[in-house]
This record gives sequence, structure tokens and C-alpha cells, in this order.
Amino acid sequence: MPQVYRAIRPMFKTDRWRICRDDIVYILSGHDKGKTGKVLEIFKDTKVPQVIVEGRNMRKKKIRTGHGPDDFFVVTMEAPLHYSQVQLLDPNTNKPVRVVYMYTPEGEKVRVRKVPNPTVNDILPSPSEEEPDPRVGLVGPKDTPAQLARRASYTPAAGFPFRPRLLESIWADMHPPELEEEEEQGQASSSSNIGGSSSRQQQQQMSARAYCTGA
Repeated sequence: MPQVYRAIRPMFKTDRWRICRDDIVYILSGHDKGKTGKVLEIFKDTKVPQVIVEGRNMRKKKIRTGHGPDDFFVVTMEAPLHYSQVQLLDPNTNKPVRVVYMYTPEGEKVRVRKVPNPTVNDILPSPSEEEPDPRVGLVGPKDTPAQLARRASYTPAAGFPFRPRLLESIWADMHPPELEEEEEQGQASSSSNIGGSSSRQQQQQMSARAYCTGA
């Protein structure tokens, strides 16, 4: 009988992350329980969400530099914590607080404390809701500066864009009267040739029928 694995239940039904980068969080469990720290990175995995807190959950890692037994060095770095092990720290009370997302009368989405009747005073600022784009602000040797790219450089030439009153003159230049007469004569001659060949075919068919009848 094949082994059956139980599916991992996602922690979030939707992509709703209430902790952002650069937030100050409170650690709820682990050997750093009760300490606070700044969020450096968020691993947005709905099944195993994790965060890295600055200076917390430190682990030693061996970095190899070669194939020899002594070709390595040891570094101390932060290991990720599970998302459920941290909670946002209220900047006013310095205590962990649960938060939800709501909309202001102006239609702005904000992060507020999870209380029965939240007010404007319960809004908590979001330092960085989106990850910064590393390409923003970088100008390479082949890039066009933003000021030059915004400058209007299009100068329309004479007669452009096309206007309906110019179409007749353009058509006359492309199709002169002499060319049209030659095309008409060619069409007439081709039609006469077709008509002559068809009449000859009819005469041949009639003569063949008469010969067969006489025989």
C-alpha cells in the first residue's frame, strides 16, 4: 500500500502579511523569547513563512574554502524564525500587539491595532510594505537619463499626420492617369482574348456533334 502524506495546511488563506521589512517585532518563543529586533528579511511562503530578525536566533555556519579538512571558516549569522514566533511591537506602548488591515474614509489601506472600535490613533505606520526594486536609481552607460527621456522630441513633418483632404493628392501621385489607361486597355484585351477562345471552343464542339450525328 503506498504511503499517504497529509498535505501541509497553509498558514495564510490569502497573501496578507501584517509584518513588513524594517518593523520592530517581539519574539514570543525560543531561546530569544522576550527580546525585540528589527526585521531584515521575510520569506513569504504561505506554508512555511519565516522572518529574519537582526541579532536574534544566531547560529554558527561552516563555510568551506577548499577540499582539505581545514579549509573552512566559521561565521555567526541570523537563522530564520517562524512567522508565528514574532509579533509586531507597538511603538507607543513597547508591547506586542495584533494588527489588521482597514481602509480610511479616503480609501487608503492602513494597518491598525486589533481592537473592537479602532480609531485614527490606532493606525500603525508601515515602513516598507513592498520590497524595494534594486534597479531603481541605477543609471548605466547605455541608459537614457530620466530628464532627457521626458523631453518632447517629436516634430511632425509637413503633411503628417495624414488628413482626409490629402488622400486624393497622394492617390493621384501614386496612380497617374497614364498608368490607369494602360491598365484598362490591358484588361480589355485580356477579356477579348478570353471571349475569342471561348467562341472557338464552342464552334469545335458543335462541329464534333454534327460529325457524330452524320456517322
